[in-house]
Amino acid sequence: RLRGFARQLGQLFDGAERAAAAARHWEAQWTASFRHVLEQRQDHDYASVSYEVELRDLRQALAASEARAAELAREAQGLREAARAGAEGAQRREAEHRAA
Repeated sequence: RLRGFARQLGQLFDGAERAAAAARHWEAQWTASFRHVLEQRQDHDYASVSYEVELRDLRQALAASEARAAELAREAQGLREAARAGAEGAQRREAEHRAA
């Protein structure tokens, strides 16, 4: 009877060791999975921040480009008006010269 009890006790101990090994295995699996998810999240967050920074920079560049385009359009309009005024003045002087 004592041998049977010792055998059962040994089997229980072996089962407990296997359960502990399985628990360590699944804990390691869970830890690796959790770490992987955290790394992916961090990569996603970095990509998101980089995207937002790049988008902000592009918007600023676009605004600066639009402002420069508007400035050049105003300058071109001013030059057209000046050329028109100069041409009109030259025509007026020519007409006055002919009339005289």
